Amino acid sequence: MNHYAMADDTGRILQVAQTSYTYVLAQEGVSDTTHYLENGEIRQKKALAIDMSLDGLIVTFDGLVYGLTVTTNGTETKTDNQPLVIEYDLPGTYSIRFSGHVRYLDHEMEVTVG
Repeated sequence: MNHYAMADDTGRILQVAQTSYTYVLAQEGVSDTTHYLENGEIRQKKALAIDMSLDGLIVTFDGLVYGLTVTTNGTETKTDNQPLVIEYDLPGTYSIRFSGHVRYLDHEMEVTVG
C-alpha cells in the first residue's frame, strides 16, 4: 500500500492518503483517454491499425490487438488472436466501436454492408 501526502505551496500537509494506485506527476494535456502509464513513464496512446474487408453482409477485421472491446448493433465482444468476423442480418450502415485497450485510442467507425 502506498502512502501519499498532499501539501499546499507553503509545505503544509492538507491530507494524507493510502492507496494501492501509483501517482505520477503529469504535464498539462495528459488524460486517461490519450495516455497510459508504462514502467513509471506516461506514454501517448497509439491509433489502432484497422485491416478490414467486406463481403456482402460480413465484415472481417484482421490483426486487431488482443483484448479490445468491440461493440456494434447492440452486441459486444472481446478480440482474441483470431480474425474478428461480424455478420449483419440486413444491408445498411452500422457503427463499430473499438475501446478499452490501455495502449490504444478508442476508435469508432461506420461500415456499410450489403
